[in-house]
Amino acid sequence: VNMFRFEPALRGFELNGVLRQYNSYAIGLVNGNSTMGAWDNNTPKDFYFRVARKWFGYPMDGVLGESEPCGDEQDADLEDSMDETAMGPPMLDFWREIQFETGFFGYFGRNTVTVNREFEYEVQDDDGNDHELELIERVAMFPDEFNRIGFDGRFQFQDLDIFGLCYWGWNEQPGAELEDDELEMFRDLRLFTWFVEADYYIKPWLAAYARYEKLHFNSAHFEKHKGIERAVVGAVFTIRVNMRVVTEFVIDAKGPTDEGYTTNDSFTVMLDFAY
Repeated sequence: VNMFRFEPALRGFELNGVLRQYNSYAIGLVNGNSTMGAWDNNTPKDFYFRVARKWFGYPMDGVLGESEPCGDEQDADLEDSMDETAMGPPMLDFWREIQFETGFFGYFGRNTVTVNREFEYEVQDDDGNDHELELIERVAMFPDEFNRIGFDGRFQFQDLDIFGLCYWGWNEQPGAELEDDELEMFRDLRLFTWFVEADYYIKPWLAAYARYEKLHFNSAHFEKHKGIERAVVGAVFTIRVNMRVVTEFVIDAKGPTDEGYTTNDSFTVMLDFAY
């Protein structure tokens, strides 16, 4: 199958910036390699973009008092009414602002898909004992074109942060399998996924979050795979600046009686340490 991932390596370059304080853009070109390493595994390059608009809140460049996302007359009235102490960068509690932002993004790429076949054969050691070994032989390599396009949004009211996104995906040839020595291609994969999450800062060192997410496949080959539909709740305890404990519950929304569900109910405790 298509093993494309953003990690551990995806080399390229990006141009990004802010326009009139409340509009942002990012345009990038990357080599589009898979998970096997930092090298480029195909000639075509991948392209991605994101454009966003912040409708209210602190300006994206962090400079207050220059312009606001409203009309010219309102800008003039606002500037006249602003105190000089409001100019300059946001204060230390900028993360408790009231804001709303929406974005539009896309990724258009190509990755090389490799199909392998396993053969079993018997060999004998020096004592004449038989052993079964597996030999993996490369069968085929072919390109898969894949596109993703979607929308995202974020609303923050001081300690409450609500955000989410949805996107549509298309794959031309996401993979293949061997049946009776014949190579069967998986073609025209369609998918739709979305999630919404709410984070709340109870204390500066304690945050709780809840997320609901869903992934749906719309393809003949993937009919038996119902995708993902689950809820996630958790809490983050910051022990110090570079150390935290995360506790998380994952609740499968489909239940064990539904065919094709891909996750199980679970409880996880993680220790994150950044250095």
